[in-house]
Amino acid sequence: MSITSQAALVELHKSLTNLQNRKGQLTKEMVETEVINLSCLEILKNRQTHNAHAITEKFIEAAQQLIPQYGEKEALNALMGVPMNVQWDGMWEFLKNYFMSNHGINIDGDDNTESKIFYSTRHERYEFNNQVANTPADRTIDLLFTENRKVIIVNIQPTLSAKKGLLVESTGDKLVYRGSDPDYKFTVLFDEIDEVGKFILEMPNRSLRIEYFE
Repeated sequence: MSITSQAALVELHKSLTNLQNRKGQLTKEMVETEVINLSCLEILKNRQTHNAHAITEKFIEAAQQLIPQYGEKEALNALMGVPMNVQWDGMWEFLKNYFMSNHGINIDGDDNTESKIFYSTRHERYEFNNQVANTPADRTIDLLFTENRKVIIVNIQPTLSAKKGLLVESTGDKLVYRGSDPDYKFTVLFDEIDEVGKFILEMPNRSLRIEYFE
């Protein structure tokens, strides 16, 4: 059974609110992507590929109600893109990464996934272990842990898109991850209530380290 217009409206509103809270903004491009990916998720989750067009239309209508800037161009892109996307063998994996990175949601329902957001107001930059800058700047560091914190996905708004890391060191309140992209290394330090107290981004090939503070 296809999703109702009201259910699509509620789902999109909830999803956009979550996205804006996590990213600190909501652009038309983000709304366009959300409509496409929510439509694909609804279709694949409920095995409704035969209803792809109708389901996409429901999310388009919801977007047009919620976001006046969402126009005919964006609607056409969704109507063309969604039916093709749901036929792609790798779409479910793509959606898993998208919703984990942007919403802190594991669409497979894995209880070993957790999300933490660290709001940094300043950071210190080190080159060759020498401090070169101490900068007041707002950064939202979105951390998604999976597999009992053995895997991390890091987003730093607005400066770093999603990067994946694998746990290489666990000592007390400190976890260290080596990036899937070998240019990156991440260190997460937790406080006494298991919230993020400090985050460190390193680029070893450039002898660069950035330490983020509340």
